[in-house]
This record gives sequence, structure tokens and C-alpha cells, in this order.
Amino acid sequence: MLFKAELARKIFEGGKTQTRRIVKAGEYAIDENNPPTVHSASGRVKWAVGRVRGVKTKRTGHSIGKVKILRLWSEDVCDITHEDIMAEGFANADEFWKTWQEINGKHMNRVRVWAIEFEPIAKVGDSVVFKPMAKGKASDFSLPDDVVGKLVWASGTNELWFDPCIAGTNPFFVHPDNLIGL
Repeated sequence: MLFKAELARKIFEGGKTQTRRIVKAGEYAIDENNPPTVHSASGRVKWAVGRVRGVKTKRTGHSIGKVKILRLWSEDVCDITHEDIMAEGFANADEFWKTWQEINGKHMNRVRVWAIEFEPIAKVGDSVVFKPMAKGKASDFSLPDDVVGKLVWASGTNELWFDPCIAGTNPFFVHPDNLIGL
């Protein structure tokens, strides 16, 4: 899932638990399924309750963390409630609409959207376990297996890094697949 950097940061700090995405031509939902799903025009599952998705801040970038989809529904974006604006990570409607228009354009205030509620698999400050192997790839790290550490923001970036909390070892970026709890 692609987010502006400042919104992705809010996810992992606990201040953003919803997003809205414009319904594209041909997309449809199947509510009878357990869990509910949203499909692209080609029939591919795009969103599904219970599915874990990576969070990116650049289309070509790596995931900085993961979220689990909790709920899906469709609505007109103009029907967003104050509570949903807060869950989107904004203090008020003016902030929400300003950002919405920056992302989607000034004339996109009366469109149908998929509303997606999610939770981060882990947040900044959470304890996580580093696994030096993920998806069958050897690790470049010389740390023992199952090192417990904390998630931290890398200085001057919008990347979550792993701080192993071992004397003499600095925090480093590691792909989310190498962390249990993320």
C-alpha cells in the first residue's frame, strides 16, 4: 500500500488506522465471502480482510512495515465522519481535505472510495525479534539468531530500522520479512 511519507509515519506511531482509495472502473466487492474482498476489473483480489500488506512511501521502494486489513467498506468520500477523519490520521476535516486534494486532485471530492481499516503489525517502540534468514535468503548480518530489539525511525528518513539493543551495535535497516512481529 502506497502512502505519503508523513502518513506512513503516522501508521507506525499509532495515529493512522484507516485509508481511502478511489474505486477504479471495474472494481467490485464480494461481501458474501468470509472475509470480504475487493477485486480489480481483472478479478484479482486487491484488498481482503485479514490480509497483510506492505507499506511503501515510493512506488519503487521497499516496504517499511506491514499492516493487517481489519475491515473494508465502500462509501462516498464526502460522507466521511469526524471519527474516520481522526482514524485517517488528521486532526480535523480541513487537514483531511487539503491532503486528499493534494493526492487525488481538487475535483475528486464526490467520488466513491474503498475505506480500509487496518492495524500495524508492529509500531515504533515495539519489541520485535530479528531473524537472520527470510524467504530462504542468507542474511548479511553477524548477529545471533532471534535477537530482540525495538523498532526505531532512522534519523532523517522515513524508514523503520531495527535497534538490536546490543552494546556497540547501531540500529540498521532490515526488510520487514526479517522481523517477527512486523
